[in-house]
Amino acid sequence: MGVVSQFALIGKELIISPQLPIADGRLVEKGRVGAEVNLDRARHAARVACIWNLAIIAHHCKGTLNKVSKIISIDIDIAAGVGFYDHDKVADGASSLIEEIFGANATHMRTIRGVANLQKNSTLQVGMRVLLK
Repeated sequence: MGVVSQFALIGKELIISPQLPIADGRLVEKGRVGAEVNLDRARHAARVACIWNLAIIAHHCKGTLNKVSKIISIDIDIAAGVGFYDHDKVADGASSLIEEIFGANATHMRTIRGVANLQKNSTLQVGMRVLLK
């Protein structure tokens, strides 16, 4: 749809819409965590979706992440099977990548939701809010 954007810039805050974990043109994981997808694979998917957020930031900032002042928050929706309660461990896949890249400036808030399903049967999606310099 032409009316949908991957991001919005409001002042110095860049808000990125949730990104799916796609590599080589395909979802890296499909299905629900705790049912069709195990925890390790879900953590990897969170990392891949986070990479897409970082790519959007870099594209907006002319190829660099050096213009990031702070990662304000990440927003993660996880397709979870019945009885799965380790949503925070899945989200750690994205948070750990942010820590690897931004070090001491990596502290961020997190919103994690378990949902019944997501678009295209994706295991998860990750969005981000970033403060630019």
